[in-house]
Amino acid sequence: MRLREIHSKSNPFYKQLKSILSGKGVKKYGKSLVFGRKIVSEVSRERSDLVYAVCAKKKHLSKITETVDDSSIIPVYVLGSDLFGKIDVFGIDQPFLVLRTPEIPTWNPQQVPSHGCILFVPFQDPANVGAVIRSCVGFDVTQVVLLEEAANPYHHKSIRASSGAIFKAPLYRGPSLKNLPYFPHLFGLDVAGLDIESFEFPDLFMLVPGLEGPGIPTELKAKSLRIPTSPVLESLNVVVAVSIALYEWRRRVRPVQV
Repeated sequence: MRLREIHSKSNPFYKQLKSILSGKGVKKYGKSLVFGRKIVSEVSRERSDLVYAVCAKKKHLSKITETVDDSSIIPVYVLGSDLFGKIDVFGIDQPFLVLRTPEIPTWNPQQVPSHGCILFVPFQDPANVGAVIRSCVGFDVTQVVLLEEAANPYHHKSIRASSGAIFKAPLYRGPSLKNLPYFPHLFGLDVAGLDIESFEFPDLFMLVPGLEGPGIPTELKAKSLRIPTSPVLESLNVVVAVSIALYEWRRRVRPVQV
């Protein structure tokens, strides 16, 4: 096990860790942080090819072999307690991972599948991005297209909200929400849309929810679906609404095999 101790906030690697806490830092360095005992364990086991380093406190070293074995060439950075606390933004007090972020291919609108579901994700909140990707993996969405407006899916909040599903999702980089090409089976998600209970899903179902707050573009409002709710409630949380829509698609078009 390769141990490297860091005690100064001026250390270049420590500065990089602090930068990676932001979406800009993730993009700049091509690295992300993974927090949480369960997610760290699963990612270490299933995507060991992405693991760049492990960060821990001295008191964690006795159980660090849960993450890396003694013969591993992956470096373990031992941070002083104060430094560790500045990076451990969730206050979990467990070793965390530094990952190399996988490349996300560019989505090609000329090569869409003939069936399945494509979800376009514009969310600017990284936690919403992670949560909706978790639902996409759970309901077998064919393609998850991250629009230009979307937060970085490898932001630590996205990874945590996805419970690690980020690394199992069919992700693509897409255009801006306002520049989405026309498709006959592209639908928005809006409170004024057609009741999804009476909707007949096409072989290829393409769904785009709106941005948090502004909603969907005007041109999609006339071709949108809604999740019926009690009249006492104005609207659902956007991730909840998308998850219900995906469940309806999965239940009716691709029923779960029991």
